[in-house]
Amino acid sequence: MSASSLWAGQVRVASWNLNNYLTFDRLVDGVYREDYPKPEEEKEAMRTLLLGVQPDVLLVQEMGTEDFLYELQSDLAALGLHYPYTALLEAADPVRHVAVLSKKPFKKVHKHDDLWFSYFRGKDRVKRGLLELVFQEGSTKWVLYGLHLKSQLTASKDDPHAAKQREREANAIRNRIKRRENPYYLIAGDFNDHPNSPPLRRFLKIADKELSRFIPTADSRGETWTCYYKKEDSYSHLDYILVSPALASHVVDNRAYLVDKLPESRIASDHRMVVVDLDL
Repeated sequence: MSASSLWAGQVRVASWNLNNYLTFDRLVDGVYREDYPKPEEEKEAMRTLLLGVQPDVLLVQEMGTEDFLYELQSDLAALGLHYPYTALLEAADPVRHVAVLSKKPFKKVHKHDDLWFSYFRGKDRVKRGLLELVFQEGSTKWVLYGLHLKSQLTASKDDPHAAKQREREANAIRNRIKRRENPYYLIAGDFNDHPNSPPLRRFLKIADKELSRFIPTADSRGETWTCYYKKEDSYSHLDYILVSPALASHVVDNRAYLVDKLPESRIASDHRMVVVDLDL
């Protein structure tokens, strides 16, 4: 899978959880480090993968501040991969953000950091918000919605694995998307749940109306997992690119790809990049 496989009018979109491209406490080479950046070995592996895939639009999760986003932009440019357009959403989570690097200019950028939902006896805000980016390819205007739902880690005994919180985040985001008018869109990111989970179902249908659908996604071996959790030695399908019914016929080969080039894909992140080509 390479950039040379794209034809004129095709756009390659990728979504990737970068596994803490930021400063925080982490274990590095067996040593616990406080306020430590993403190790250079991981960043080099990440850049190698991106050079191989060369997405036109790269949606990322677990990005730190804008300084980290600009660092990635600059490092890739030094290797010949230029992303002149960037956007970063700062929502309720002060540490981990949703961001985009793009070769394509944005027609509009909407940063939805005002999504609230009822949660037990009070209200809570969607932790990473919703990033909405409008693009135009020829005569076709299309939208990328980027998200990162609450992880399954929680201290709440009333909400094991944060299942209720994640479902209500999904519902709040879905309700914002359904009010938008453009029928051509992708909903992408780290949903932190399995394909048949309540959060995923929120994005597929509203009553009898189809909102989006799964794009068949697998790696070169036909495997569909997107995240490896080393602590439990477990594999999960948590990352998706969903497509609107109107845009579905524009998905090249009616499929998406999981990048599984080794060893870089295991070093760069605990998540695998999801990639789809659109013929617009």
